[in-house]
Amino acid sequence: MKKLLCFFVLIIMAMNCSFVFAQTSGEPGLNGIAFNGSDLYVAVGFEGVIFMSRDGTNWSKIKSDANYTLNDVVWGKDRFVAVGDEGTILTSKDGTNWVRVESDTQSNLQSVAFSGEQFAAVGNSGTVVLSSNGTAWKRTRMATMESLMSVKWLNERFIAVGGGMLILSSDDGITWEEILSDPSSNPAFMDVAWNGSSYVVVGDHLSMLTSDDGKAWLERNSDKLSSDTGIDYTRCLYSVVWGKDSFLAVGQDGSIISSKDGLEWSGERQVTLKELRDIIWTGDRYIAVGDEGAILLSHDGSAWEDLRKITPDLEEYNVTLGQEKQLKVTLKYPYGNEIDITGQVTFEVDNKDIAFIDENGIIKPLGLGQTTAKIRYDKKLMEVLVKVSEITAVDEEKPADNINEPKSPEASNMKDVVLKLAIVLVVLSALITAIVIYRKKMESYDE
Repeated sequence: MKKLLCFFVLIIMAMNCSFVFAQTSGEPGLNGIAFNGSDLYVAVGFEGVIFMSRDGTNWSKIKSDANYTLNDVVWGKDRFVAVGDEGTILTSKDGTNWVRVESDTQSNLQSVAFSGEQFAAVGNSGTVVLSSNGTAWKRTRMATMESLMSVKWLNERFIAVGGGMLILSSDDGITWEEILSDPSSNPAFMDVAWNGSSYVVVGDHLSMLTSDDGKAWLERNSDKLSSDTGIDYTRCLYSVVWGKDSFLAVGQDGSIISSKDGLEWSGERQVTLKELRDIIWTGDRYIAVGDEGAILLSHDGSAWEDLRKITPDLEEYNVTLGQEKQLKVTLKYPYGNEIDITGQVTFEVDNKDIAFIDENGIIKPLGLGQTTAKIRYDKKLMEVLVKVSEITAVDEEKPADNINEPKSPEASNMKDVVLKLAIVLVVLSALITAIVIYRKKMESYDE
């Protein structure tokens, strides 16, 4: 009985693994972004993804040897330094060629900062690793047992924030002073910024603290902050930066809020519902990055552009009574990738007496004339013209444009075929492996 149970457990484990592989899809999330002060931008994220840009608008996907998620990136000593899970640290001088270096830790590294002389990276369980050149790293003593979520070089000191309402300060990255801590508290601080006279710390549950000297901190009222910005008090703010003339903070549900003084805040127009994980100010623009490859751009912190674009396959759809037509919508990313999002958008027709579009993007004509179809995805809106005409003699001679008729092999979705084949192969491979292990177990028992 035990042998049989072992066999079935192995099979279930194998099938679970194949299911995980099969479910991996979509664009990678972006966790951090940095600028070299001249003409080069780098964004990093899930599963070691790295994007590079020369203008902040057009991006390229860069190959890297990193298998773990990258959580942050910084520019210093004429190189980019990216840090991530399992102690991953990568460096690059041009944003294209990346080298992994030893980090002296296996802990997840959440953030990295540069003082002008020294890099400091922080992470889980109070991990702190230091480097003078970005390539040789040494772990220093744990600053705390709380996870450190962000570190910044501000006002001639490193300031790190993390779980348990933790704020730490250090002049050299080696000796850390605990400024604030409440281990029994749920809110975790996620980031910190300074405008030259005031500090702002942001975190989950819309937590926010301000300080004039970095020593005495005042907690902002979350209910008032929620009322002023329109953000639910349960949401998290992941990143904050001082830019052109304001603090800007970004977070869950595409939240963007701003403040001139760190005291009074207002919500900015949303352009995405994706989580925004990081924001930087480059001297002439803000760039925010987040989940599913979201990259947002703004020159003033108020008007934002989502660099992802939705595009229908036609600018105008002509259909005849008695026929149906497929409307296809594509999401185009600034780094060249495109995905079919037809099944994820919502359709609305101005004149429902003319046509109807179902949830699969199938246009169903109802009457003669024309109408406008609205296509919505995330916070994006696209309009296309739909014209319905009578069936002519020429139309009757043509094969019906009916989406329910069998498609030729060329019209089939090859991606689905390849994906299904890959899933079958993975499952078969896993089952064969399980059977081999089972037989070895049986042989060992027989012996």
